[in-house]
Amino acid sequence: MSPVTASQISCARENGFAVIPLDAARAVDARAWAAELDRATKAALSELSAGRDALVHSAAGPDDPAVAAFKSAVKRSGVAVENVNDRIGEGLGFILDRILDATRLPRVVISGGDTSGRAASLLGIDALTAIAPLAPGAPLCRAHA
Repeated sequence: MSPVTASQISCARENGFAVIPLDAARAVDARAWAAELDRATKAALSELSAGRDALVHSAAGPDDPAVAAFKSAVKRSGVAVENVNDRIGEGLGFILDRILDATRLPRVVISGGDTSGRAASLLGIDALTAIAPLAPGAPLCRAHA
């Protein structure tokens, strides 16, 4: 939800990425969340099979209306926001894991703060080695698992 992440998503969209929003508000309900993960995974795989780069995101920055929808859904559900945030990070890791299982992608990007850490953990990544700087706050890394 950071302005930096918003800028990254905008840049990706402007450079031809298929941007696939993940409805994070659905993460308050396990069944709805599973269906949303399946939908986003299929959309990403469809874009990749058509030769386009895909970017799945839970919010396109702090001004994304999805942020307010998420907060409202969490409040209505009574589920602790920490639990829902964990579910989102794990869900993004799940999507990436399914994409990696179905494709032969030579590299992928995980961006964002806490959510990317949860996604990386789900993939079994326990260390990163910086290879080269790409942009402020965005080094090229090799993942170790």
